[in-house]
Amino acid sequence: MALSLPASGAGESDLLGSWEQFATNRGACPTCRIEFRKVGQGLAVTANNGWQANLAADDRTAAFEGSGNWQVRHPGTWVSGRPFHVSFRLVDADHLAMTMTVTTASGGTAIVRADYLRVWFGM
Repeated sequence: MALSLPASGAGESDLLGSWEQFATNRGACPTCRIEFRKVGQGLAVTANNGWQANLAADDRTAAFEGSGNWQVRHPGTWVSGRPFHVSFRLVDADHLAMTMTVTTASGGTAIVRADYLRVWFGM
């Protein structure tokens, strides 16, 4: 799969590093963070609350998209061990929007939307 830049002009390097969640449709999570790193021909994103995914740029949607799984870290929770599709779109240099479609145990889907701000260290 060839990687290309999304139509917005955002490249992989624009996502690299840490991002902190500031809004979600699934309940506040003031400690939720995600981290993007370069892996092979794409990106990997890892969340501190138990999920990870591999991503590629999609120039049709101006987003970075991929698939992943929630860890079986909290047995009994609705996301534990569940697969998902995720899409990230830069709103601006410091604001990232995420849409995650999780396959539920009943075979349906649930949508998780979240917004993140870039974590800046120092001044």
